[in-house]
Amino acid sequence: MPVLTRPRVTDLIGATIGAHRVTLVSGPAGAGKTVACAAWAAEAPRGTKVAWVSLDSDDRKPARLWSHVLAALAAAGAGRGLASALPRPSDQDFPLRLAEWAGRLTSTLVLVLDDVSELAGAPALTELDQLIRHGPARLRLVLAGRHPASLPVARLRVGGELGEVNGADLACTPDEADGYFRMLGRDVPPAQRDELLKRTEGWVTGLRLAAMRTAGRPSAVVSRISGDEPAVADYLGDEVLAGLPATDREFLLRTSVTDLTCGDLADTLTGQAGGAALLEQLARENMLVRPAGSEPGGDQAGWYQYHPLLLDLLRTRLDHELPGERARLTRRAARWQAARGLAADAIKSAARAADWDFAGRVLADAGPSMLLPGPAAELEPVLAAFPVSRFADDVAVAGALAAAGLRTGDTSAAALHLDNAGLALHRSPAAQRERIEPWLTALRLLHAVPGTSAELPGQAKTLARQAERTTSGPGGHQGLGLLWCALGVTELGLADPATARQSFASARRHLADGEPAFALRAACWHALAEAVHGDLRAAGTLLDEVQAAQPDDTTADPLAD
Repeated sequence: MPVLTRPRVTDLIGATIGAHRVTLVSGPAGAGKTVACAAWAAEAPRGTKVAWVSLDSDDRKPARLWSHVLAALAAAGAGRGLASALPRPSDQDFPLRLAEWAGRLTSTLVLVLDDVSELAGAPALTELDQLIRHGPARLRLVLAGRHPASLPVARLRVGGELGEVNGADLACTPDEADGYFRMLGRDVPPAQRDELLKRTEGWVTGLRLAAMRTAGRPSAVVSRISGDEPAVADYLGDEVLAGLPATDREFLLRTSVTDLTCGDLADTLTGQAGGAALLEQLARENMLVRPAGSEPGGDQAGWYQYHPLLLDLLRTRLDHELPGERARLTRRAARWQAARGLAADAIKSAARAADWDFAGRVLADAGPSMLLPGPAAELEPVLAAFPVSRFADDVAVAGALAAAGLRTGDTSAAALHLDNAGLALHRSPAAQRERIEPWLTALRLLHAVPGTSAELPGQAKTLARQAERTTSGPGGHQGLGLLWCALGVTELGLADPATARQSFASARRHLADGEPAFALRAACWHALAEAVHGDLRAAGTLLDEVQAAQPDDTTADPLAD
């Protein structure tokens, strides 16, 4: 298979070696670590000598490791009489004497230890740490592997002596993917290339495996790749899963039922403690598990994400190795997510398990929060997977589909689903009806704008005033707030800004403690109503409040969507 030259990565490695005494090049299996380091070594600056040692399990013994290092230094022309200047490799003082010898170098010597993760837990690790601690500036060390094998690199990082090139740096860019496919004589359209990059997360071996499927067929299209395809499954099985203890493999299987997981959710799914520590370890060891950044809808760290291709394979193996467990675990995950307010994730999990009753209950309980543009767009494919009978029989599903129609501009679909929701509403339990009716009426009003007659707003206002006396709980106030906001929009459309400003004031009162996005929209509409009414000072005050409440990193228009 041809090798892709990537100057971006080569230059990054060179700059990191030049600026730091120790460079760690880490990433998952098949990330291109060895190729990238070899490409740099082939173009090393004039006057720089490069000694290369490819480590394996035999190098876990100190004497064997230092014998190979000594041979690599000699092959690199590091100095005459090198062997006579050092003790035997089996001598415990060898790494310190090597550091002393390197202190007399007059030019830069780079020692590359490839696959350093092979030394994890080995006796050789302690002696290698001595060389790292005492090595002089002219001796540059490059440690390449999936992880630093428990070497104390944190100390080097704090001291500014460690440079790092990680999996994200090694991931292919769109230009590099284009270059790779051109090298193979494949013309991959940008849309398909972007899909491949999304599925592989830029993983070089993933792109290679995708291209292998069209070997001998130059005109074939390199298309979507899945982790349960034989070649991909074999690679992941051999290079990622085979080296793990059986307990860790089962942990990955059971926690693969969700797109994101955290320690507490993992413990719930496995019935064991210690999930957070194991997830952190798997991510640190580059087992195609990475931190996801933050909790969905929040900023709490501790969430992890599996590589898409690994997730495919794990889910397929879960079905084969633990038949029937996938649906049970997914239902358990849905309830854990719902209990923690992760409604969108709970609905997706329940839908995957075909647990439609629970999915409908979560959707009804979440109410208006699922109408925001982000969650709404995320849930639309999930809603489409519901049985058709639910479209008419479940008021929450019909209402969410109506909201999706309004969001995408499909007013015909919105009208159909609003009619279905209206019929299903009368068959709903009283508690659910009281919670859903206000925001469902708000959707009906928004669907009718701008051709609304006075009759519908009048009916909606009567409902809103009645609900004022009975509404309780965050969901109820949010739905009522949306109804008042929709009334205000309708009244503006009917050229009645004086009444609209009162409706928006009521909306803001109910939305004050709910979703910030709804409160911002209501404040913007209220400002518009005040301006149309002629009170520019009140409008300006409201806009100042909106500006102050906007997150610093957003340019979104609160009136959009």
